[in-house]
Amino acid sequence: MEYINDWKWVDLDEVESTNDEAKKYAAGTIVSAKRQTAGRGRRGRSWIGLEGNLLVSFHMEFEARVLSRMVIRIGLAVFEAVKYFAEITTVATLPIMPSFSIRIKY
Repeated sequence: MEYINDWKWVDLDEVESTNDEAKKYAAGTIVSAKRQTAGRGRRGRSWIGLEGNLLVSFHMEFEARVLSRMVIRIGLAVFEAVKYFAEITTVATLPIMPSFSIRIKY
């Protein structure tokens, strides 16, 4: 377990669900895993995360009145961060891959 600023970061090899694992900790916790075996997508769909994907859940608490605004802001911030780092990696290591796809489940 590490700390990033005020966030507790739990990095695991394999979990059933990063979201279920994050619920075991207090707010202010990030859970990441190399593999996810029983995650859940929208509408009850299964969400299997293989090694090499970014699998992470954040445990945060907000007042209900600001929750809808925070979901969009957090999603956009994560998208921009992943896009920034992926572009640097892509340019440095995979010049034949001019574009990439990012999907965020919230």
